[in-house]
Amino acid sequence: MKNKLFILSVIFLAGAMVNCSGSKTPEEKAAEEAAETLEKSMEEASGDMEKAAQEMAKAMEGLAGGEKMPVIDHKKLKNLLPETLMGMKRTEFESESVSAAGFQISNAKAAYEKDGGKIRINIADTGGVGMAMMGMAAWATISIDKETQDGYERTSEIDGHKSFERYERTGKNGEISVLVAKRYIVTVNADNVEEADMRKAVEAIDLDDLAGLK
Repeated sequence: MKNKLFILSVIFLAGAMVNCSGSKTPEEKAAEEAAETLEKSMEEASGDMEKAAQEMAKAMEGLAGGEKMPVIDHKKLKNLLPETLMGMKRTEFESESVSAAGFQISNAKAAYEKDGGKIRINIADTGGVGMAMMGMAAWATISIDKETQDGYERTSEIDGHKSFERYERTGKNGEISVLVAKRYIVTVNADNVEEADMRKAVEAIDLDDLAGLK
């Protein structure tokens, strides 16, 4: 928005200079041409970004075989969330279905806490829609393997399902996301939790039951 206002200001200034003098000086012509070039460049960049987003969405839909399916009742997703988790008490518990921009998402989530540690689990059904999957699991179309002194980020597989894992040892926080049946996304976020317990939280969700939901 600021860039567009800048362009309009340049064009307006160039026009005002011409109106005052009645003719264009070389400097005025240069200013006008610069404004036109900048505007054209921004339009092209915007088009490239839109094209890239569309291509990414197609790639995500390719994971689902190009098939878009009705989403599962969010209450069925909610039933997969355990009441307790490794002795941690469930402190949040909700589910919903949301429709937007021509697609629908079902979602269920819960949070568990104990001794300053917190784990949040989210289960979402995208119905295999590319744009929805792109926003939640763009990592599913790429390969990541990064190690640092403090932790790691990597794509892998959990029980045959594509996954993304991230963990920082200093703060004991991390995330594991799993793409199930080319439509469901299970995400575990951990704060002040050991790496092994973060993995156990994923194991608490029966991925086979999730894949077989109808």
